[in-house]
Amino acid sequence: MLKIFFDRLTFFIIVNLMRFRVSKGFPVEEISDGYHTFEELYDFRLVYNALLFNEWAKSGKYNVHKSIRHSDGKPCFGDNFNWFIVVANLPEGQISNHYPVSYWNWFEIPDFPKAQFEYDFHTSRDVFHRLEGLVKKYNSSNHQGGFFYDS
Repeated sequence: MLKIFFDRLTFFIIVNLMRFRVSKGFPVEEISDGYHTFEELYDFRLVYNALLFNEWAKSGKYNVHKSIRHSDGKPCFGDNFNWFIVVANLPEGQISNHYPVSYWNWFEIPDFPKAQFEYDFHTSRDVFHRLEGLVKKYNSSNHQGGFFYDS
């Protein structure tokens, strides 16, 4: 119970510190946890996501694609095609992310005039749990004990 209190208190302090810094004109992308800035973390997410989706497309393991339009035919974020969506249908459910169109060629996956799957209202937390499920499934089927470090 005490751990939950301190976890929530820590989260509250961090969120309010970030809000304060932003209110004083500090650029959000420069906010850091002491190791990485938000900008660095988003850059890492982009690269990891491109590598993963490209591998899934190449291997045919999962149905992945990209589009400048959502499944309803509307441009991503209602803008002038400055963003695109990448989508994967996994056994655990759908995952997706949006990226600036300048990164379109980083994703060497099939592209369509609009996203092929209707949005299932997944949240960031859902995406995390769906990917976590894949990791657990992979580890239990390919690595005795579920750890890469086991000998």
